[in-house]
Amino acid sequence: MNNVQKRGKIIILCIFIALLSLDLTLIAYEAIQKGFGDTLSSIGRICFSFGIMYAVWIGQRWARWLFVILMFLASGLIVFAIIRMGPHALLVGLCSLMLASACMIAFSGSVSSFLLFQQTRGKTFEPIATAPMRVVKNESN
Repeated sequence: MNNVQKRGKIIILCIFIALLSLDLTLIAYEAIQKGFGDTLSSIGRICFSFGIMYAVWIGQRWARWLFVILMFLASGLIVFAIIRMGPHALLVGLCSLMLASACMIAFSGSVSSFLLFQQTRGKTFEPIATAPMRVVKNESN
C-alpha cells in the first residue's frame, strides 16, 4: 500500500467513525428525549449503515455509489428540515458532514486509489513465504 492509498484509508476511516459516532449520539439524544420505545428502528439504521460502510471498506463498487447516493439524499432531506424548522446547529452540522462525506467518497483520488487496492487485494495470490524452494530429483532408477 502506497502513501496515497494510506491517505484514502485514513479518510474513509475518519468519515465512517464520524458518521457512526454522530448517529449514535443522535440515537442517545432521541432516547433521552422520547424514551427508548422508538430506538429499535434507529438501531436497524445503524446496522444498515455499518453494513454499507463495511462493503465500501472492502472495495465493493456498488456499495461506494449507494453510500454516496444515500448521503446526498439524506442531505437533501435535512435541507428540507432546515427550511421547514429553521436553522439548527445539529442539523446544519449533520448536513455538512454528510455532504462532505459523500463528496470525499465520490471524488477523492486517494479514496479511489485505496478502494481499488481493496478490490484487487483479494484477487491476487501473494505467497506467505518467499523463500526459494529446493527441487529434489528422484534418482532411484
